[in-house]
Amino acid sequence: MQAHEITNPLLREHFVQSLEGTNNLLFYFATSAPIHDKQMKFCPELVRSLNLPSSITSMYDYRSQHSGIYGRLYQHCVISLCSDAEFMFKALFSALNLSPGSGRGFFQRFESVIRLLESKGFTFESVKEPIDQLRLAFSVRHISIHNFGFVDRSFIECTGLSIEIGEQYPVDQHKYRAMFDGYCMFLKSLDAQIAA
Repeated sequence: MQAHEITNPLLREHFVQSLEGTNNLLFYFATSAPIHDKQMKFCPELVRSLNLPSSITSMYDYRSQHSGIYGRLYQHCVISLCSDAEFMFKALFSALNLSPGSGRGFFQRFESVIRLLESKGFTFESVKEPIDQLRLAFSVRHISIHNFGFVDRSFIECTGLSIEIGEQYPVDQHKYRAMFDGYCMFLKSLDAQIAA
């Protein structure tokens, strides 16, 4: 999606911030870190001096010893995407003169925000799948911030996924991209319902 496809200036600005800051910058780092780490070769003397196994020949080998290290970068992409959405919701509610729901952290509760927007006449029937991706993103954000990505009961209840409590939910570039694409489609849906 391109910025010119969004007519509302507020939504266009938030799309560009999310595109450049989260998708183009953080996602770039997440996808390129393993590539760069494979290029960072360790000389045998360094491997011996650090008392590493001889199979460790690069920074990639070193980091890959620990599960979820590169996946953590994609978790940060999801965290940033949800922060982008939260910030957009705050600005949108202010611009439309809508009062947020009660309770602390209202804009972090994606489902509550959607329900309130629907009560004000917005409809999201045409973007059910993108909204499902955003629901998942907000759930992933929660466990990524509070549980280092390990699943808890609340995550299972919110997502309906068949995954064990205590298991780390894997986030990769494909899952993140589906969430970002969902956000883009959601913004287009909002844009179509708001006068420029």
